Amino acid sequence: MLRGLPVEGYSQEFAAAVFCGIGAHIGIARSQNAQCHILGHVRDIGVDPNDPNSRIYQTSDRQTFHTDSADVVGLLCLKKAKEGGRSLLVSAESIYNRMRAERPDLLEKLFDPIATDRRGEIPEGEKPFMEIPVLNWKDGYLTVFYQRQYIDSAQRFDDAMRLTPEHVEALDMFDRLADDPELNFSMDLEPGDMQFVNNHSQLHDRTGFLD
Repeated sequence: MLRGLPVEGYSQEFAAAVFCGIGAHIGIARSQNAQCHILGHVRDIGVDPNDPNSRIYQTSDRQTFHTDSADVVGLLCLKKAKEGGRSLLVSAESIYNRMRAERPDLLEKLFDPIATDRRGEIPEGEKPFMEIPVLNWKDGYLTVFYQRQYIDSAQRFDDAMRLTPEHVEALDMFDRLADDPELNFSMDLEPGDMQFVNNHSQLHDRTGFLD
């Protein structure tokens, strides 16, 4: 987390340009949605969080711990909420180690190719869901890809892999450990704070908020 960008003196458009410029020193920007937006605004625009085609960051509901489809995700705080909106982080390695010690049988289920909903943003010729493990090994490193709401909503598709009771129990344990304050930590972002998170090893979350 980097602190001190003087956003109070910036227009929203200029702040966006500055943040994209800083991001260009970290990597190559890639879109996060079907509209090819390389920068999105995390705000409540009134969409239904229960709609399987809505994005949770467009609501004021808690997001739950998840990863994004990029190597690094960046956040810039422009304004604080009236209430809530704390940012939380947890290490996938911490969750893995706890599950390996307590329930290795459930841990194995998270390496299965579990279906994850694309939420209506479907590339040409692709299925409406991805088949990807929550946990995987890449060059000797543990990686994570996770969004529980999208896993649950993918079960609406007939050709998606069915979640067994053991899969559900493993996912529930994963969520419970992510929520464990002994494993995660939280921070209140102030205007001008920038947060950069490694999506391969960290899951991030945001509590519910009031504008």
